[in-house]
Amino acid sequence: MANCSIIPDNWKLEQDLKECCLQHDADYVAQTISRSEADYKLYQCALGKTDPLIAGIAFAVVTLGGWFFWYRRKLKKMVR
Repeated sequence: MANCSIIPDNWKLEQDLKECCLQHDADYVAQTISRSEADYKLYQCALGKTDPLIAGIAFAVVTLGGWFFWYRRKLKKMVR
């Protein structure tokens, strides 16, 4: 699971959303925009590449589960 961590590698969906996931990961690492903006950007990108149901599921997953990765990164920055 390389880019879209909830989607197994080599699935067509993983290829469809790869660009969106890479940007989302970059936004989480940089933290130059808010977490909700990063998640919404993923949703908008996914809407352009797949159907609305899949885009909505992706948005729900990152909104519900992304807090761990977002705040883990924030804590690492504070410790340095």
